[in-house]
Amino acid sequence: MSNSLPTTKCSQATDPSVSEAARATMWDKAGIGVSLACMLHCTSLPLLVAFFPSIFGSFLNDDAFHQWLLILILPTAGFAFAMSWRRHRRISYLLPGMIGLVLVVSAVWLGHDGPWGEWGEKLLTFAGGIALVWSHFMNILRQAR
Repeated sequence: MSNSLPTTKCSQATDPSVSEAARATMWDKAGIGVSLACMLHCTSLPLLVAFFPSIFGSFLNDDAFHQWLLILILPTAGFAFAMSWRRHRRISYLLPGMIGLVLVVSAVWLGHDGPWGEWGEKLLTFAGGIALVWSHFMNILRQAR
């Protein structure tokens, strides 16, 4: 009988017995989740506001919410891309992620008061999210080889 405790996803991030490839894949999966949450928030919020006007004044529509999402996206993508880069050194996998980060940061920085208004913010966020998800997905596929 073993005295070891079952491992969780959180403990795998620092467990030395878990391979670097497994940790990189874990960070890429987390990056996909955060990017998809950001894209879902950006695209579904107008529909939610139309059906539930009280949401308009909630924290979901606040600029701070976008900043909090960005605070989740930046380190998650940073860890995932750094770990994957160390393994495969493929700029073709890293470049879409970097472009995605620039687009998402630009969307939060410019906000809906930017030169293209609210739709420009949504377009930048959605395009950045797609680029991030693509890059994370390509990293996962590369790790599986």
